[in-house]
Amino acid sequence: MFHDLWHAVRALRRSPSVTLSAIVVLGVGIGATVAIFSVVYPVVLTPLPFDDPDRLVIAWQQDAQGDLREVSCREFPGWRDQARSFAAMTAIGSVNWSFEMSGSHGVNT
Repeated sequence: MFHDLWHAVRALRRSPSVTLSAIVVLGVGIGATVAIFSVVYPVVLTPLPFDDPDRLVIAWQQDAQGDLREVSCREFPGWRDQARSFAAMTAIGSVNWSFEMSGSHGVNT
């Protein structure tokens, strides 16, 4: 085994450009794999932090043109108070919202 290892080291010394290319390709491949896994693991492989994630639903409403739209913050309390089919309801911020924060309105200091 040591003879094979020594032979491999000698071959790598004879062609440094091939050795450097192999090291760079391995480094880029390992780095890309780690980067992708660090995104995929928390998003896809980590279970949701809810007791029964199979019982979660998203509620939308249909406007006069028949298009689906999100329930507004003003309408949600009425939905929650009148709901009879759900054990509980809560609202979360949508990815479709855009915010512009300026001034100190509503901020308690």
